[in-house]
Amino acid sequence: MVSWRENFSLGMLCALLYLSGCTPHQDFPLPKASILQNSEDFDEIRRNLEEFQQHNFQLAGRIIWTETTPTGTIFLAEWLPFPKDAFEGPEAKSTGLSFRRIAIQFLGTIDHDGRRKGNELLMAGTLIPAPEAVGYSRIPTSIPHFSAQCLHIWKTAGDALAEFIWMDPYDDRYPPPLEDTYCSPPKFP
Repeated sequence: MVSWRENFSLGMLCALLYLSGCTPHQDFPLPKASILQNSEDFDEIRRNLEEFQQHNFQLAGRIIWTETTPTGTIFLAEWLPFPKDAFEGPEAKSTGLSFRRIAIQFLGTIDHDGRRKGNELLMAGTLIPAPEAVGYSRIPTSIPHFSAQCLHIWKTAGDALAEFIWMDPYDDRYPPPLEDTYCSPPKFP
């Protein structure tokens, strides 16, 4: 039997998410986007970067490094397999392979906790040529570069999501990990 407190809490959460206009995971999946679920897909794109330019993709990753620029945020991330269920977040296991790196350009604001090393993310965006811009001097041009339309970031700071998932969401001693969805402002002609 569900208590009135649980019903009230769930109702308030739904109302808050509705009023905020940006519910978790609303932008996943991205229409007409390829999902990079396995290493073979990622390796194919990495070998043929020019062929896949301007294609939409959904992918998962873990933040290695970030830099804030006047136009947004640049991420260097480790590619991770996209989860079967976006609500569960990316695979927590590191690939441990330095050639499975991606660069993500996000034209928008992300708070400090969202930019922390070790956070896990889902991205919906477009593969772009490696930019010649401030901040990119630290990122090799040989890795895939994406322009993110939306990012969903679990603010785990390196802890595996699995460490949080087992926790009872109604247990005040163990809060769930913070997570946010960030979307770039729409582009108008």
